[in-house]
Amino acid sequence: MKARKIIIPVSIIAGIAAVGAAVVALSNAASSVSYAETAEIQMKNLENKISVSGTVESSSSQKVYSKLMYPVEKINVSVGDAVKKGDVLCTINTEELQQQILQQQASVENSGISSDYNLSDAEERYTEALEKYQSGENVTLINAQKAIDQAEKALEDAKRQEKLGISSSLPTNIQSAEANVESAKANYDNAVKAYNKAVKDLEPENYPVNVRTVAESIDEYKGYLNIVQRKLYNAELESAYAKYNAAKGDYNTAKEAVSNGTASQSGLEELQEAYAAAKQEYETLQNKYDEDNLKKQIETYENQLESLIEGLEAARDNAEISVENTKLVYDKAVADLDNIKDQNNNTEESYGIAVKNAEDALETAKKDYENAVKQVESELSSLKKQAEQQRTLSGLNDPQVIILQNLKDKLEYAVITAPCDGVITSMRAEEGLIAEGPLFVIENLDDLKISSMVGEYDIPYVSEGMTATVRCDALDGAEYGGKVITVSPTSDASAASTGVNYKIETDVDGEDGKLRVGMSAKVSIVSDRRENALTVTYDALTVDGDGNDAVYIAEKGEDGIYRAKLITVEVGLETDYEIEIISSELKAGMLVLTDTTLLSDGTIVMINENTDTTAEQVTEE
Repeated sequence: MKARKIIIPVSIIAGIAAVGAAVVALSNAASSVSYAETAEIQMKNLENKISVSGTVESSSSQKVYSKLMYPVEKINVSVGDAVKKGDVLCTINTEELQQQILQQQASVENSGISSDYNLSDAEERYTEALEKYQSGENVTLINAQKAIDQAEKALEDAKRQEKLGISSSLPTNIQSAEANVESAKANYDNAVKAYNKAVKDLEPENYPVNVRTVAESIDEYKGYLNIVQRKLYNAELESAYAKYNAAKGDYNTAKEAVSNGTASQSGLEELQEAYAAAKQEYETLQNKYDEDNLKKQIETYENQLESLIEGLEAARDNAEISVENTKLVYDKAVADLDNIKDQNNNTEESYGIAVKNAEDALETAKKDYENAVKQVESELSSLKKQAEQQRTLSGLNDPQVIILQNLKDKLEYAVITAPCDGVITSMRAEEGLIAEGPLFVIENLDDLKISSMVGEYDIPYVSEGMTATVRCDALDGAEYGGKVITVSPTSDASAASTGVNYKIETDVDGEDGKLRVGMSAKVSIVSDRRENALTVTYDALTVDGDGNDAVYIAEKGEDGIYRAKLITVEVGLETDYEIEIISSELKAGMLVLTDTTLLSDGTIVMINENTDTTAEQVTEE
């Protein structure tokens, strides 16, 4: 008969009679030994979130410019003022302009040309078309740009579907497997570094500071002991004693003279200090060269050094174990990734075709846009020629008359008004200075948004309409609801120094007047959500013999014995710490085994039912 080995937790010893009966049953059926841990399957709402930082901005912001390069005459508003569309913000001094008009009027009158001039229909059509082209309001170009935007969105969707499709068709998400390999490799590398450092720390020339200090103290005191044992300290000690004895004599003589009235008190204190210093030096040397004291100091430090060395050796041993364990984890992660990649080849090809088609469609849309620009520019050229011909036929094409009319038209720009409702948040206009650059900035402070940058690995999971939570540290973590309203289709070149980033904008709901433009905010975007999902931690997930995702549950039989049962599952939503598992055989509250390394279907395990957190497997040898 084979000898049977039973591993029993300390927590069960109190019930030794019951355990004894269980051990007999387990010993008759068990054939392997391992230790495992358990956790409950939980039902909860699971969310994947992408967190970014950003800046509070107004959703509506307009800069106000002047079309005249003349001095500002009067400003009617200040920063912080609320304005309505059409309110006069400032006026421009037109004295110089009016002088130019009078001069040009005189020039026209002296030439005998009529100054009455109105634009022809052809000129108006050309002017209107040119303004729309320059302001980006040309319908043809707008539609062509929309086609590009739609093609880019379709390409983005195809890439997302490629990523999600491949992930959902594999036993484990390949991106997650790659992350596991990277994490395991980093842990292994760190363990190797820690082991190498632990080995190096045991070399005397590389002792850590605290160990080196103790070792140096031992050497120092041994040097003093050598001096004492060889009687080499006598001269130093005799010199200190002579100095002490002389200082003592000088002090006592002066003290007696002061007492007899033959000397003053003024020099006594200085002699007393010299005496005290000489005495201290002598006593220090006596203690320094005391043989018994030196031996005690050496013994104390040697005990300390021995204890510290033992600690370094323990750290080295632990580091070596860590290297072995992390190497096993890394090797398994690499094997898992290779397995997933093998299954990925066929699935990836079909999604790749869809992405290629979307890329071709985008290139076509871009070429169509280039052709549209050429078409619009050709139409503008044709309208310009028609306008010039109409002006020639009308006989009112004298340059002097046109210059005069242009000067008169500029008078309309002397009064600068608000183009929209809002609040003046910036003002560069100053009375008496030339009106150039943006004179005012008007923003709607009742409609705020957060502008943020999202990295290239997260942007595929962000789309317009997603809900978000906005927090602001400056407001003691006040929280607001939000919604993603804009996702840039292209990366932001201005953020290239920090990697590939895409700009998004998040609308803020329920704004209470405390948020201010320019504040820093944190945005948490819900990229995916599952209601009432069955969840486990990643360490509970394993694979069956066919490579399908699976978990082991601890199932109690009619004989009262727990056995590991392998159940195939479908993986759902994955978060940083938990994963959704889908199976009709599972429900909340079941115990899953989280250490699956040595388990197989039907393995007998012993459950600590007091805590429901640990299990033990019985072995026969």
